[in-house]
Amino acid sequence: MTTASLNGRAHTGGVTDDDIDPAARPTRRRFTAGYKAEILAEYDSWPKGSEERGAILRREGLYSSHISEWRKQAEAGAREGLARKSKKRRTAEEVELDRLRRQNERLRQRPGQDPDRVGDHGKSARALGAALRERGHRDQVEAVTAEHLPALEEATSTKRACELLGVNRSTVLRRRRPPVHGPAPPRPAPPNKLSEPEQQHVLSVLRSPKYRDLAPAQVWAQLLDDGIYLCSIRTMYRLLAAAGENRERRRQRTHPARKRPELIATAPNEVWSWDITKLPGPERGVYYELFVIIDIYSRYVVGLVCRRR
Repeated sequence: MTTASLNGRAHTGGVTDDDIDPAARPTRRRFTAGYKAEILAEYDSWPKGSEERGAILRREGLYSSHISEWRKQAEAGAREGLARKSKKRRTAEEVELDRLRRQNERLRQRPGQDPDRVGDHGKSARALGAALRERGHRDQVEAVTAEHLPALEEATSTKRACELLGVNRSTVLRRRRPPVHGPAPPRPAPPNKLSEPEQQHVLSVLRSPKYRDLAPAQVWAQLLDDGIYLCSIRTMYRLLAAAGENRERRRQRTHPARKRPELIATAPNEVWSWDITKLPGPERGVYYELFVIIDIYSRYVVGLVCRRR
């Protein structure tokens, strides 16, 4: 459109959109991967510092920074390709754990979120597990928790995994280390254990006429006075017990085994028992005593008596 035409249209109110030629929207210059590889190959085919390299840059309208950046990208891509070839395929459990880790990180990065409370679903998990167990789904709950507990332990810890799944940690540890039934395993022999000849020598000393009427503690003290140490007092008692020679030799009165009295009821109202509970009163220094009478057979409270003290 010319200036004359614009002047001719001035009386109509200006220029419309149809009178302006639409121009193409400006875009940035883009380089494809094939183009980068081709330019790098041509650029590297010439020796360093040669004029041909400068000619290539000027011909293509590039800078040396482009070549440096593309070379870094090519090296990084080659390393990444090698790493992908050597990387093993992840299992479904590893993929799920990575998803949980990323979710946890996103929750931690939320503004105003307490990091110590992020992902604390232990209360809801415990409530859900308890509700399912109470409704007769204990086997299903145990199966699900046993399946996911090892994966959560690997990602967090045993304590945290038990909190998230609503599992008792003591129960988990006890099941992993069940009690050993039968006789206990033999204890290892200590390095300073007396040999058989040494044990017989200690017994011979204890049985000798000089020490046979003395207690092991007295024998041990007299031997120390003479500069002799055979063993400890406890070892002397242990050797005598193994030989059956540690009977009580003092002349003292012995009583028959005392039998603890026991109350037995076979029907209600045969035997009553009582208890006293001390309760604080409304004023300082005032107390009340509550007497409770209970039938020991039915556990029924027969009567209550309260008095001020």
